[in-house]
Amino acid sequence: TMDQTLLIHTPTGFADPATTFKAELEKEGEATVHIKTALNNNQLTVAVYGAVKEQQDIRITTYIQENKLIAEQKDFTLPSPYKNPSYEHNHVPRVFMSATLGDAVTPENKLYQKTYTVELNSEWNLDNCEVVAFVTKKTGYKPVLNATSAPVQAAQ
Repeated sequence: TMDQTLLIHTPTGFADPATTFKAELEKEGEATVHIKTALNNNQLTVAVYGAVKEQQDIRITTYIQENKLIAEQKDFTLPSPYKNPSYEHNHVPRVFMSATLGDAVTPENKLYQKTYTVELNSEWNLDNCEVVAFVTKKTGYKPVLNATSAPVQAAQ
């Protein structure tokens, strides 16, 4: 049998993940990000807006995801894989309103806003859908500066 501990890689200096993650989560974000939504029949308009700590070009990625989808899932649990016919899938992307890798935006006086409109699919359960938006640096390896989400059904 394969030693499954070989699948775990712990970088040097990462001996206490809880402490490392706590320290990172307590850091002040490099941007704020907010979502304002409006629903008109089956058309959803989403405004993503906020401010960057330092003037810089950014990318905004915005999409709708659906949770609580029940469908088949192959489970590769050892010793033998099996199919689970009623697996709950969560965070399933339904539609990207932005480009998949984000839309380039240049904030004005550190403030930014981008508006998207999308037709919602009648087959989606809107009670289980949410808008997700995140802001990344435009250059380099594009670290996430901040992110947020909002239920589609909360749209006014």
